[in-house]
Amino acid sequence: MQKQETERVIGEFNIRASEVSAGLERRLLSNAEILHGVAGLFTSSVYVTRNEFQRYIKQLDLHSYNPGIQGVGYIQLIPGSQKEQHITAVRADGFPNYSIHPSGKRDIYSSIVFIEPLNWRNKRAMGYDIQTDPIRMKAASRARDEGEAAMTDKIILQQETDKDVQSGVIIFSPIYQVGMATSTAEQRQKALRGWAYAPIRIKDMLENYLQLEYKDLSRKIAIRLYSGDGTKASGLMYDSYPIDSANTINNDNEETIISFQLLGTTWTLYIKPLPAYWLTLEQEKNSGIVMGAGLILSLLFALVSYVLVNSHLRVANALQEITRANRSLTEQESLLRAIYDSSSVAVMLVSIKGIIIYINQRVVDLFFIPREKLIGSDFYQLIPHTEQLETRQEIEKLLKKKTDNFTLERQYLRNNADNFLGLVTGSSFHDDNGKIIGIVMVIEDITERRKNETAMRLASTVLNASPGGILVTDANKRIISVNPAFTRITGYTLDDVIDKNPRLLSSGQQDKEFYRVMWMEINRTGRWEGELVNRRKDGRLLPELLSISRVLDKNGNVAHYVGMFLDISERREAEKRIQHLAHHDYLTDLPNRSLLVERATNALALAHRHQRRMAILFIDLDRFKPINDEYGHDAGDTVLKTIAKRLLQMVRESDTVCRQGGDEFVILIPEFTDTESLERLAIKLRDEIQKPCTIKNYQLSVSASIGIATYPENGDTVDDIIQSADTAMYRAKIDTETRICFARYLKSVDPL
Repeated sequence: MQKQETERVIGEFNIRASEVSAGLERRLLSNAEILHGVAGLFTSSVYVTRNEFQRYIKQLDLHSYNPGIQGVGYIQLIPGSQKEQHITAVRADGFPNYSIHPSGKRDIYSSIVFIEPLNWRNKRAMGYDIQTDPIRMKAASRARDEGEAAMTDKIILQQETDKDVQSGVIIFSPIYQVGMATSTAEQRQKALRGWAYAPIRIKDMLENYLQLEYKDLSRKIAIRLYSGDGTKASGLMYDSYPIDSANTINNDNEETIISFQLLGTTWTLYIKPLPAYWLTLEQEKNSGIVMGAGLILSLLFALVSYVLVNSHLRVANALQEITRANRSLTEQESLLRAIYDSSSVAVMLVSIKGIIIYINQRVVDLFFIPREKLIGSDFYQLIPHTEQLETRQEIEKLLKKKTDNFTLERQYLRNNADNFLGLVTGSSFHDDNGKIIGIVMVIEDITERRKNETAMRLASTVLNASPGGILVTDANKRIISVNPAFTRITGYTLDDVIDKNPRLLSSGQQDKEFYRVMWMEINRTGRWEGELVNRRKDGRLLPELLSISRVLDKNGNVAHYVGMFLDISERREAEKRIQHLAHHDYLTDLPNRSLLVERATNALALAHRHQRRMAILFIDLDRFKPINDEYGHDAGDTVLKTIAKRLLQMVRESDTVCRQGGDEFVILIPEFTDTESLERLAIKLRDEIQKPCTIKNYQLSVSASIGIATYPENGDTVDDIIQSADTAMYRAKIDTETRICFARYLKSVDPL
């Protein structure tokens, strides 16, 4: 039985350790997803300014949604022949001390040119060439060749100083040249423009994660995190193990080791329980199922205490009566022995000088001292020296007849050097003349009871303070208890849900098969964890990260089910935001080039299958740069947003308006019947764009040149059709009368 209990406890710890590991993986993958959005920003534009990059990162609100990340930056590839020109441009952009470092002549440089937030620590990384470090370059090259985010092994970040140096890692996401093919590794190498990257200080990230997600557990475990398989000391990135592990942590069999592959690298996590973990576990074990039954248990303990105290007094009174009724010492001892040894509490008779005269069997069992050694010994030797004073004072009151009895809670010493908490009731013992001749002591071991009460208070505190919702059901899945966070998150009070099945929270977004698999897992392993969508009392959807645990009684039967959940609405919204930003222009909220290509690819496939025609309109704004130069970027941004709204109003819902970057827009027409309809649309778009924009009492106007390419006439791939429309747009600039040009006419004129 002991072995099974040990295996169960270790198994539970392994589950908690796995939860910590899985959450850490999710945190890092979320950071990689941010970089995917940054790469989308660069993919949607031929040129991204520092202000645009800064505004984009500011919208991400990294401090709130991704705490622990050091920042987000952009690494630019610079041909050696353009190095000096590049340095001059960056210095003119507000960084007079900028240079590429380490110094040295190279064919190509890869310099950090953008990084936000631009604090003192991140400024230290500006201009660093990652190609000079093999570890950084290994991960960056892997990201470039695979077209996916990749992470380095352990490094020291450029942001570090000589104080509080932490291990770090960097996540890279590749950024390719707009319009270049990236289907193969070779093509991706040729198309590489640079990388979006995120430097991470491991200690800051890990401790922030633990504080937010596992605040209580983090104080009860020790963690070692390695880059690699954990066998090399050089790979150690984080260590919270106590210095004297051998004396402060239990044996190595309780250590959980988890290795996992993450973004192309291996991490190994060692997690070990500290003594505080076992103390909490022991309290939980002793307290049983405390949630939802706290008041009842408190009343029960109070009742037991009352009964025991009165029982002690009854034993003492019984001894008095026996003494009076029996003059024969032999008869008295016989009767006393019968009472003593049948009692479940320790009973002893102590002389007025503190010498133990009589004891029952329970005293022997409680103190682990043979009867012959106890009889005639000093009673006070059973009490720690620091706790003797109050006991002596209470006995003195008895002997002076200032009180008839006393009750104290005291620590007592066992023969095995272990202490226990005892509740002692003492009563004076009189002869026939009323003279006090001894003291009857009744002692009960209340160690477990106090542990239960402490655990119950702790559980109640945790239950009430938990930021996550908690509900407890009986074996029949009827709700018996919920915590305040449950009510705050769902809107349901305990009165609303008591005796009801948790399915009242169901939103209907999960089918019967989902729940069948979930309960099959709970019945098989005792727990389930995952994400689902429930519904609040007011009808709003509630995305949850839910964990359900099965609780068994001592006979192995189901006693309760405990559900704990976190409201992940904000996380879902953040993920949607990141996904949206990855596929939309940050300024106009129009689809960016990445989303345009995706939709155009689908439209092209449908056009090919159904033998229909598709078109791309490439629009470039004329006279836009003078507005930026004369009235400022804010005015230019307002013009772009106004034009974007006008374009959306002029096309069908099935069409896609994309901001290509800068002052260029592309419109996808997935299906059309004749070129005349395209020409009419282009004229309407041109005329609408030319209407003045009112900005700060100024009437600002731009014009447009529009190139039109169609499938199948101008190409059978998306890239070909867009390129044809782009080329037609440049020809349209020559036609000062209409500013509209079809790609099909290009074959009869000289190329640009």
